[in-house]
Amino acid sequence: MATSTEKRLSEYYLPHHPFSERHWTMIRGDAVAVQNSVDAFDPLHDPIATRLMALREWPRRLLDKADSTPPPFGLADFTLLERAPQDSVYGLVGRFWRFDFGLADIPDADAFLAYDQPGVAKLILSFETEPSGDGKTKLVTRTRIFCPDRDRVSGSRLIGMPSDPSAGSCAEEC
Repeated sequence: MATSTEKRLSEYYLPHHPFSERHWTMIRGDAVAVQNSVDAFDPLHDPIATRLMALREWPRRLLDKADSTPPPFGLADFTLLERAPQDSVYGLVGRFWRFDFGLADIPDADAFLAYDQPGVAKLILSFETEPSGDGKTKLVTRTRIFCPDRDRVSGSRLIGMPSDPSAGSCAEEC
């Protein structure tokens, strides 16, 4: 597995990212405990996340002619790239704008770093904790998408609409 010691894991795994979003919140507890809780969280057990993902997957399920539909998309579809005491980063490679997400099989961090196929975007989701010194921890989540070629840009327009206008998008940068 690749490793990062001098910079945040998110910078190591996806240093160039035309689309980026960052959110943070303060949580009571020490950084390692907060990080462990984040890593154990399953969004499929969150009713809001489940409903939002069901809405996102509705067109695929409607058009799917197979006898059985695939399980809902979730964090299990990501590859854990690296885990440090106060950082964890997950990777995903695919065509996220397609109904089926167009996911590539990425078994480990080295495969994620080496992957470079035209028309396919790379995404990382990172969770970073920073102790604040007052019994609380700052939890930062980052989502970064790398979409350097024209094929990736055209498809990314569907997902490159940031909730924060200052975050940028693949379509604007590439």
